[in-house]
Amino acid sequence: MVADSNHRLNSVFTNLPKGLRGFIECNGKTLYSVDLSASQPYILSKVIDRSFFEGIGYGFNLYTVYEDIYYQLNNSGLINNIKPHTNSGKHPFMWGEFFFPKEVQSIVEFQEIPFTKDFYKHVISKGISTPFIEDELLKRRKEFKDKMMYILFCDKKGFRKFDEQINMFSKVFSGVNKWLELSHKVIGKRVFSLVMQRCESWLLLNNVCRIFLDNHPDIPLFTIHDGLFTYKEYTQNLANLIVTTCSEIVGAEPGFKIEPPRVEIYPRLQDVDDEWVEIKPINSEERFNDIKGGVFESNIKRGSDFIKNYPKYDSYRNAA
Repeated sequence: MVADSNHRLNSVFTNLPKGLRGFIECNGKTLYSVDLSASQPYILSKVIDRSFFEGIGYGFNLYTVYEDIYYQLNNSGLINNIKPHTNSGKHPFMWGEFFFPKEVQSIVEFQEIPFTKDFYKHVISKGISTPFIEDELLKRRKEFKDKMMYILFCDKKGFRKFDEQINMFSKVFSGVNKWLELSHKVIGKRVFSLVMQRCESWLLLNNVCRIFLDNHPDIPLFTIHDGLFTYKEYTQNLANLIVTTCSEIVGAEPGFKIEPPRVEIYPRLQDVDDEWVEIKPINSEERFNDIKGGVFESNIKRGSDFIKNYPKYDSYRNAA
């Protein structure tokens, strides 16, 4: 089904844990993924533009991806009140707020980022002047990438003020950070996140996937948000389609990566850690009532037996 809220396609495949996707075969053949790199920052580079809010024809704009919110903002005068910066009518400076020249320039620089290269390394290289070795760079890259959703959607002022990664992003792109915080204030982080998710769905589902399936109606194509899965021999064709379609619509060439399926019978400790942090304690009746319909006693017993039979997971058993 396609969700009414964010227009993302949900299926058994999307709900499958990442560590198990590599085991999926279609007609006896494995599936490779083609991912749109740094999809949310890439999409933001267009969403932040004035034309995204003012456009009313069919296309990559708020009117197309979220018509209700377009009319809500328009009826409230928030779109008509967007003020261009002095000497620059090209860029938006939401929401009727003044942006200083340095902030304006940072937005221009953000829109001109070479997304074909590593976005996260690009920001780190501009935000941290101290040189460091490759291992440290990869560590810092992961830390920054892991915080990207907080940078975009967190509306807690205290967190934004003191978080290291948000401060680095704000240092490099002060105008973009100001624009994000104004968006949280004016339309709310939930609406803003839905706008971004709908943009991603419109680009990939309504355009890239539609064209690919028109050209290859008998070839399987599965989606997980910014990742598309198909046979290995069609991945380059799919990647080329992502580049040409997104470049035309967004106005900037995107990056992509093609990855083979990861088939590992035994989970890595990193995989266990990633799953563990998603587990929320059941410490209230409300929390129990939320999940009780999806939990079976047999699953709890199987999980308990698994932990007891694998000594290497002692630390997780003790933590539980």
